[in-house]
Amino acid sequence: TMLPPLQPSAKPPPTVFLRLPHTMGSLRHEVLHRPSFKARFGGVFIDAGYVHARTAAQLRLEGSWLASRNLGVVVDMTRLIQYHPYPPTAYRLFDYLPEEYNQSIAFFEDIIAKLPSLGARDLVMSLHPRPDGGLPPIDASVAATLARIDAAAGAVNATVHLRQCFKNEYLVPGGIRDGGQAIAAYLGRLGLENTRAAPSTAFMLQSKQVPSAVGSLFAADNASLLLVNGFADAAMDDYGAPSGYLFNNEPMAEMADAQQAQV
Repeated sequence: TMLPPLQPSAKPPPTVFLRLPHTMGSLRHEVLHRPSFKARFGGVFIDAGYVHARTAAQLRLEGSWLASRNLGVVVDMTRLIQYHPYPPTAYRLFDYLPEEYNQSIAFFEDIIAKLPSLGARDLVMSLHPRPDGGLPPIDASVAATLARIDAAAGAVNATVHLRQCFKNEYLVPGGIRDGGQAIAAYLGRLGLENTRAAPSTAFMLQSKQVPSAVGSLFAADNASLLLVNGFADAAMDDYGAPSGYLFNNEPMAEMADAQQAQV
């Protein structure tokens, strides 16, 4: 019996990227371990720690493997951006203690320099929560660091995406209560050429944003990446953080059916 030849699918390739665990040992294993990956996802979303721990040569092999399967990759620095603990556990955006700040800058530059080896054109990051201990204002120092990151990303044709998250509230008040507009306005004031806002479905839904309000950010080139996060209702404290757990990190499978339908 002759089987008819396979016809190319008219369905466009998926543009959804799957976040892989920051503890993973092998990118290839994580992809191959999911038999339906190629049919569902267009690429992977990986932690910057994975990139930092590998040489450019190792990442070129990873990047070639991904490219051979037409899979893209986004690198995320969010988990590792904190003002405490000190490097190399986490890295900061403001210049307070020179040694720790220089280590942080070296980390950011290392990640950005390795993006081409991996074949990545997108870098996700956050800002800082409010520093403790009566430190002087950090606004200007953070802005200067963001400018350095923006320029370094531009040099390798990469785009930086400043994501919606609780850590931003100190520098972008109200940024978790809209659809990314406050972050876009903040970046506009800084005049960064290669950095865009990265809205999150969790905050869009929690703040009851209409799709057109968020879509306008993309239409105006103020955003080019949408983070699809689950959410769960939680009371908020005085600093905009949930009392209990982060609703924007709620696994989709643990959400109510109605909430899953909204996302």
